[in-house]
This record gives sequence, C-alpha cells and structure tokens, in this order.
Amino acid sequence: MSPASRHRTSGCLGFVFPMANTNADEDQSTDGLRAEIERAREFLSEFVVRPGHRAIDHALARYFWLAIQTAEVIELACTAAHPAGTAPLRRFLFETLLDIHLLVSSDSPDLDAVKSMVWDVLDWDSIWDRHEAAVAVDPTLSTGRSQNETVDEAVDRLRVELESLGEDVTLLDQAAEAARNARHPHWHWSDHGPAGRISELASRTAEDSSGEDIVAMYRDLWKVLSSSAHPSPAWRRLKITELADGGVSFPDITTGGDPSASNAAKTTANTLEMYRSLISHFRT
Repeated sequence: MSPASRHRTSGCLGFVFPMANTNADEDQSTDGLRAEIERAREFLSEFVVRPGHRAIDHALARYFWLAIQTAEVIELACTAAHPAGTAPLRRFLFETLLDIHLLVSSDSPDLDAVKSMVWDVLDWDSIWDRHEAAVAVDPTLSTGRSQNETVDEAVDRLRVELESLGEDVTLLDQAAEAARNARHPHWHWSDHGPAGRISELASRTAEDSSGEDIVAMYRDLWKVLSSSAHPSPAWRRLKITELADGGVSFPDITTGGDPSASNAAKTTANTLEMYRSLISHFRT
C-alpha cells in the first residue's frame, strides 16, 4: 500500500462519525430525519464531479441518491408511527453505507467504482433472467417490458459515455473482462456479503487502531439489522384480546402508533449523516 493510500484509508476509517443529533428541537420526532434529508438533498445538489475521478464520484453520488430516496420512504412510515416495515429499508441503507466506506478507503477507488458499474449491469441482467423464468410459470407477472439491451451492450454504452467525457476507460475494460472470466461471480462487486465487508474494513485498520470503534459499531449495527429485517408475527409487540365468540381483537393500526417510530427516524437520520460526512471527508 502506498503512503498516499495509507493516509486515505486511515483518514476515512479513523475520523469520528456524528452518531447523535445534538439539536434538541429535532430530537423527539421525525423532524430530525426531515432536516437531515434536506441537508442531504442540498449536499447532493452541490456535488461536483471531478475530472479524472468521474467513476468514483458518480458511484458516490448514485449511492447517496439512493440513500436519500430510502430515507424518505422510512420517513413516511415513521410519520405514520408504523415503523415495523422499515427494518429491511434500514438494513439496505446500512449495507450501502458499508459500500461507500469500502469505496473511499480503497487503494483503487476508481477501479472499485467501475466494478460497481459492471456488477450493477450483471445484477440487472440476472434479474431479467429470473423475471422471464417467473413469467413462464405465471404470465400475469409480465410487465410488458423487454430487456432490449445485453450486458455487453450496456457495458459498451457505459464506455461510450465515459469516453465522451474524456475519461480513461481502461479500468472499465478491466472490470468487464474480470466479470466475463469469472465462472460464478459473487453477487456483490466487493466479493463480500455484509459481514465480509465489515471484516474487510477491519483488515484495513489492522495498523491503525483509530478505526476500531467504527468497525465495532458496524458489527453491532449489523447484528441488530440482520435479525430485525427478518419476517415476524410480532408476538412480542401485540397484545391480543380473545373475544367471547372465539375471535381475536387486535389494536387498531390507525390509532396509537408505535413508540419505536422515533428511534427508527433517529437511526435513519444518523445513517444519512454518516453517509454525507464520509463522502465529504473523502473529497476534501
């Protein structure tokens, strides 16, 4: 690892993430999440792609764009005080935060960025294959859309787009060739699932203890989110009243709400702030 890479890796893993909202006015409701979404929107609107780093900058901006969308869906559920269905979305937000951290702490962030492009195309192609198989079983699943573009054509289109911006497409060609030669390419561009990505980040802190707290936080968050996103009959959270006729009565979902909505909103706001801080730190 070069000295410059060590400095970048150490810096991105070692700085302290903002983990708590210090604004008391935003602390008790979804106001804090809405405020952070607005800050994220403003940050993205001012995001400038740097010549020579278009791949990594586009990857960061696209991840952040998805994060903002996801946070806004979570906000709707929290505003309705029904956060139970947001766990998979919060897990998605957390996993893409890991992706961001892998990208900005990489020895070759531009190569990893184009890998994310190529793997996104491969995943899109795989989804179409599964969709076509499902339609063969149940024609009602058809969306009336066609794939229109092969993987090679999609990669070629990306190449043309990058070349038109004056970018070197060597890294894109390398990533595409690696994907074609892989017998069973891993579903994720990093070759790791979520736990593996955390372990990879931990290995990057082996010579720098300043990142240990962040890795420990990631591990704790993953333990919570990986289990909370599982389907559940909500035995713990619902008081069931048995009626005289043998039926059961549940609380009215339109009233009362769920007190955990505030916590879901806060953790989402914190994650979005971590996103913004990590990207900003990398680009300064």
